[in-house]
Amino acid sequence: MMMEAMSLERSLAEWPLDEGPTQQYALQLFWSADIERGRDLFRELADSGRVRKDPRPWPTRGGISASSPGGQATGSEAERYIADSLDVHLQFGTLVPPRTSFPAIIAAHRGHLDDARARARGPSPAPMR
Repeated sequence: MMMEAMSLERSLAEWPLDEGPTQQYALQLFWSADIERGRDLFRELADSGRVRKDPRPWPTRGGISASSPGGQATGSEAERYIADSLDVHLQFGTLVPPRTSFPAIIAAHRGHLDDARARARGPSPAPMR
């Protein structure tokens, strides 16, 4: 069923849809520890957004996926994904939970638990170190 939904979404001129089937499936894969397949979908979403000059913050979840255990991004690449995404969310006025938690998630995946806790409790995300 999900493959059919993603296929239909990809046939749309406005693909990818924000919060559409591809994004939802990538999240499902990511949170169920199928990091590699989730990361590939997140990167595809980010690449599609860049090609279309879509200002939405597709890099966010790609950065989280790429920097998570088994991901391929270096710490600085993940930080760049997140910083770019947070900047776009600020510009669009869409920086709301859970998006504010992304820096904490990255810090936790990188093993910086004190930093992750501080970011999770803080009022707003600070730039990554």
